[in-house]
Amino acid sequence: MKYDCIVIGAGIGGLTCAARFAKNGMKILLCEKFEHIGGTASVFRREGYTFAAGPLSFSYPVYVASTLKELGVKEEITFKRSHFQYKSGKIDLLLSLPFQELTDELKKYFPEEKKGIRSFFRLMKKIGKAQDKRWEWDYQLLEGNKKNEAKKPYGNEVEKRLSVIKKYSRVGANKLADGFVKDEILENLLANQSFEEGTMSASLAANMWDLMSETGIWYPDIGFEGIGKLFSKIISENGGEIRTFSPVSKIVVRNGKATGVELSGGEEIKSDIVISCLDHKLTFLQMIGESFLPHDFVKWVRDLRDSGSVFCVYLGVDSSKVDLSALRALHLFYRSSIAPVDLWGSGTFSKEFFTRREFEICHWSGKDKSFAPERKDAIIIRVNAPYEHFRKWKAMEGGRKEGYYEYKDKIIKYLIQAAETILPGLSSSVEFSEASTPLTYETWGGGSEGACAGWSWDESDEMGSELKCLIRTPVPNLYMVGYQAFSQLFMGGFATAMHSGNMVADMIVEEVNG
Repeated sequence: MKYDCIVIGAGIGGLTCAARFAKNGMKILLCEKFEHIGGTASVFRREGYTFAAGPLSFSYPVYVASTLKELGVKEEITFKRSHFQYKSGKIDLLLSLPFQELTDELKKYFPEEKKGIRSFFRLMKKIGKAQDKRWEWDYQLLEGNKKNEAKKPYGNEVEKRLSVIKKYSRVGANKLADGFVKDEILENLLANQSFEEGTMSASLAANMWDLMSETGIWYPDIGFEGIGKLFSKIISENGGEIRTFSPVSKIVVRNGKATGVELSGGEEIKSDIVISCLDHKLTFLQMIGESFLPHDFVKWVRDLRDSGSVFCVYLGVDSSKVDLSALRALHLFYRSSIAPVDLWGSGTFSKEFFTRREFEICHWSGKDKSFAPERKDAIIIRVNAPYEHFRKWKAMEGGRKEGYYEYKDKIIKYLIQAAETILPGLSSSVEFSEASTPLTYETWGGGSEGACAGWSWDESDEMGSELKCLIRTPVPNLYMVGYQAFSQLFMGGFATAMHSGNMVADMIVEEVNG
């Protein structure tokens, strides 16, 4: 059987694209390596607890809801705002507040910096306004008729906006913040929404501030799993086919064009179009191969830097034995002390290794009580972790070398102890624990080197310095969707991936219909 389109990977970009194609009457096949759909935007269950495999919330709920509505979903989805607390030493504030309220909060801790804080957020608002609903008007990110029509409603405003964005894409956020405030801790908070120094551009920082404080970050009442089920239903009811446990090993290229895929078992399936919801390195370097690609493109893909990864701990706890009162929001970014940070691998792990660096605590069952048994709570703790530190434990076929699990348990223990400095009783309350490492995210998430947030955010890197559309490829009939389909997660990870699926579907349906 030959399909109109084969989609590789049931992440949110692949699901969106497949649903749109099926709704338009195209014969589509969605191949997913694992049993579940949704990619990392999914959940897993252990001993009565439910945990998030990847993202914990997302931005632009109106965009998500409107996409589902256009696909025929009649169910009303409600969204609850997720708030983010930042605590270190005497500082304890909510960062997810509108700019004016946040300015007032920051002034309490940095009274001598009030003028600089106010001026900084005034500029963030200006840059953020220039980027508002960029997916609608930036012709550089559009294809087909939408590209041609984009400028009309905005007129000369488009070039003015792009000029502002370009200007601040060339300025580091830390350098910009340094021009407004003197306190180093405040500078990092303003530039990176973190107690740690970062390297993103001022333009990207303004984008992130808009998501955090103005647009907001939200959680749907049906959860990530519920959204995945809606997409699955749309695809199936419109004649589309979803095959789980069907890993694609090769994208077939003949006469210079993508003509289908080959599954790991050797079955070849033909199609007119192939859509990859995987990352670039896996798609091009492994599934296609260098011999089918321009040399310069291969070098470009090899040299691209990804976003980095995390070590994530999942805890099931007895609510009566742990004090969660320090959590003023469902997300807490905590750093016990602003002290020099030891590099991963530079010494022996300890509680202090983690208290000196920033980590996130999410009261996960606070989003949905069904995620934990009665009188229990589900807690997720995440800390940035380099892939290179864990590479030595990698074995063939996704396996792990001897000692990996014992090493992982040691990190879990010390990270729990670090979190206990803010959540008294945590260690004794734990009834279940598990963890994901960068190797886990590479194997189960499909991101090269366990990347969790797309491309590098560093303003000195190509992707971190400029927003680009990466949907088209040098291989005819092959397109990219997902969190690497754009150089930056300008709508947040979930909505950006969804938008890529919408964009590819619009483009191809338009071309098919002439």
